[in-house]
Amino acid sequence: MLDALKIDRFVVLGHSLGGAVGVHLAESAPERCLGILSLEGNLTPDDCALSVEAVAAEITGSYLAWRDDVIPRLRHAADAGEPGIARFLMSFHHSDPLSYLEGAHALVEESSDSELGHRYAALTLPKLFIHGGKSSPTTTRKFLREKGLEEFLHPDSGHWPHWDARDSVAQACGEFLKQF
Repeated sequence: MLDALKIDRFVVLGHSLGGAVGVHLAESAPERCLGILSLEGNLTPDDCALSVEAVAAEITGSYLAWRDDVIPRLRHAADAGEPGIARFLMSFHHSDPLSYLEGAHALVEESSDSELGHRYAALTLPKLFIHGGKSSPTTTRKFLREKGLEEFLHPDSGHWPHWDARDSVAQACGEFLKQF
């Protein structure tokens, strides 16, 4: 894909599951990837709570019922003023239910034992992990600090810091990008 788009060098930015995809991309093209910005990417098992719920529901044979039940829960959070959840809800509600489940399986598997986190930490390129104080699990915060990984924690944002705290997250991203 990079060749087809004639992209020689890049910085990858990924949110949530996109953070995991970003790790894969950085690993698959290390000579081309200059750095990685991960916004609430999945580093530890606790980072993929909704995906864990989906996989657990499938195991019990109630995935579609879980999906129907989770939509009002997400709608309630969106109505409470979380703009990121409102945007996620639109795509989640209209997406193919089985494609979400397939992605959830892969994410849960790769997040077990903090595998994705260890792979992220092992990348030998500049990286910045951006996360929200309202959503970032204690295990992820501890992992980042134990590994000495650069992070930007916005205390008043949730899982969508790029929506909840747009200006400060844009500033943090801009500062990170200045090194390139």
